[in-house]
Amino acid sequence: MQKLLKKAICLALVLIMAVSASACGGTEQSSAPSGTPSSGESEPGEEKLDDVTLTIYMPDSSQTTGGIQSDPIAEQIKKETGVTMDITIIDTNKTQAMVASGDLLDVNVLDSLEYIEPLIKTGAAAAMDDYLQYAPEITENFQILIDYSKSHLSAGTGKVYALTARASDSTGAVWPGQNGAFVRWDYYKESGMPEIDSVDAYLNLLADIQKKHPTTEDGKKVYGVASFVDWGSFGYTEYSILAKVKGIMPCGELQSYNLSDLSFYDLYDDNNLWWQNAAFNWKANQMGLLDPETYVQNHDTIVQKLTEGRLFTSPVQWEVGSLPLKSNQTFLDVPFADTEEFTSWVTRNSPLGYVARMFVLSSKMDETKMRSALRLLNWLYSKEGNRIISNGVEGGAWHTKEDGVATLTDEAIKAPFLG
Repeated sequence: MQKLLKKAICLALVLIMAVSASACGGTEQSSAPSGTPSSGESEPGEEKLDDVTLTIYMPDSSQTTGGIQSDPIAEQIKKETGVTMDITIIDTNKTQAMVASGDLLDVNVLDSLEYIEPLIKTGAAAAMDDYLQYAPEITENFQILIDYSKSHLSAGTGKVYALTARASDSTGAVWPGQNGAFVRWDYYKESGMPEIDSVDAYLNLLADIQKKHPTTEDGKKVYGVASFVDWGSFGYTEYSILAKVKGIMPCGELQSYNLSDLSFYDLYDDNNLWWQNAAFNWKANQMGLLDPETYVQNHDTIVQKLTEGRLFTSPVQWEVGSLPLKSNQTFLDVPFADTEEFTSWVTRNSPLGYVARMFVLSSKMDETKMRSALRLLNWLYSKEGNRIISNGVEGGAWHTKEDGVATLTDEAIKAPFLG
């Protein structure tokens, strides 16, 4: 059990870059070549880094606050690239107005392909080609990403205007969408921390928790399964725990596919995520676990219920990762039996990245800022940058052992939510 718990904690510490501009360069490639300047103090023969503040546009995120960033990760970024990040968080609904006006910030994280062509045609987006020399991590390890950008993200110009985040050209273990069975840790521990080897076992765990905690302190009914309706199909397909353990993911609005072998499931297939999710919710409802407002409430209501203790589970890490909860109320992805039939791991590669997170630079930047912006992107796409963005600077949650292998520190392993 302890081994499984540690595995779950490691997973919770990585891939936390779903909506953060400074965390959208995930890859497993090597760090930048030694000839690339890596600190504000240049070595003989190396170019000194520019001390520059870049404004960065990010979609709304509970993980990041706006303004000048001064946390340890931001300080490491400044040391490595010379860039001070001034983040502006804008509600995603306002992005269209920003694109229409062409009034971009220096570095912009955009979430839709439809924005790229207008920005190119109006001259608001900057071509990166002449500055890619400052991003050797990208040019040496992500040529397919560059080719993709020139072919499909350039409005026919054949230049690099957008780079997709989360690109990787190697196959490895993936925690898709950070989906999982995030349950209040104190409740899970109280229930004896059972290993979960089936969906029924998971629902039985939730039923036991609900039996012990049927209402909140102010008498409101508590539920273990809930969803929402205001994010298109997300609430109907992403909640099912089967999306994690069977690697089934949505494809468009009504189709699904399996990440492990790319099997395609249309709406007439019992393996389709809609039917898997419907069966899961039906069984939860029969057990009294399903929130009766599941098919009418919005996502803000879900977050409010999680905060108030009216829900004690979530399907995604980012939803519960920054709730204003007491330390003993932390949510933990409960361990699942890792068998061939019921595996919690799938593998894939993603050489073209994630088009819902694209880096686009403003043409209003001068040459100094353009150099700095590419150095920032170069760092984000590197193994070193990815590790620090995901896990923090060395010495906090992790450190490098004498054999060169990175591992969690004792303090991280003994964090409060481990009991």
